[in-house]
Amino acid sequence: MVNWGDTPFSIIIKRRILGFWYNMINKENKLSSIIYRFNSNHAHVHNFEYKWLANVKSSFEATGLNTMWLNQATQQSRNVFVNKIEAVLKEQYMQSWHNDVSTSDKCLNYRLYNLFISLL
Repeated sequence: MVNWGDTPFSIIIKRRILGFWYNMINKENKLSSIIYRFNSNHAHVHNFEYKWLANVKSSFEATGLNTMWLNQATQQSRNVFVNKIEAVLKEQYMQSWHNDVSTSDKCLNYRLYNLFISLL
């Protein structure tokens, strides 16, 4: 279960988008799945870009899970899949946040305070 209070909205949105993608590739007869397969094929054959497909693809690339996008399949359950995606996105977010804090001039007082506290 997701703790929405400590999760940035960007991660929640990507989690939901990739969860929806998971449903589309695993349910054959749903209209959304049929349209997805048509658009995916059209984009591949005619070198056309659909914004939503590009967003999903870039999310997979950003998380290092390109093989799922390339294979258009996953062997995991939906819960395991979205939790894995969320964990990777949260880890990337925290790394970025720590980097921003350690390099930003606006955070100088925070860094000095942390240094002072660690010396006590």
